[in-house]
Amino acid sequence: MCCAPAYLEKHSAPRSPADLAGHNCLLYTYSMLGREWPFVDPAGNPTTMRVSGNLATTSNEAIRAAAVAGVGLWMATPYIAYDLLVSGAVVPILRDYKLPEVEIVALYPHRRHMTAKVRAFIDVLVDRFAAGQRRLVMKWTPFAGPRAVEIKVESRLPFLSSFFSFETL
Repeated sequence: MCCAPAYLEKHSAPRSPADLAGHNCLLYTYSMLGREWPFVDPAGNPTTMRVSGNLATTSNEAIRAAAVAGVGLWMATPYIAYDLLVSGAVVPILRDYKLPEVEIVALYPHRRHMTAKVRAFIDVLVDRFAAGQRRLVMKWTPFAGPRAVEIKVESRLPFLSSFFSFETL
């Protein structure tokens, strides 16, 4: 969760997910969360908060611009907000609350027959999730074909991760 410092100049910072009810939340329409945002409190207890806002969009660029402009609170994925967090254009909020972990799974043909494109894509997937913030698990999965390997990148990032899919020809 993050927002622009300008937003916090006009509104008090939320201290718990329950406080989100009094805030304008920026909604990404393609998010699997919808308007029900899940959190894990400092004691490890899961909670869900129904949020609302005056902006719902399918555009990452629009939601980024709205967050930077101080329009509302943003449930951002790290690769979308990283540069904004580093520059201070947005600041993290609700730091004591985490999001449930999300797995990212990539299926590809057996390593022996892997193309350079597939290897490069998998390398990009792994690199997108910072060292020390992810765990890579590889295993054979018969449901995906006799020579398929499943890769799980289990994110430990404070924001929700995204899902990637691809198909080899």
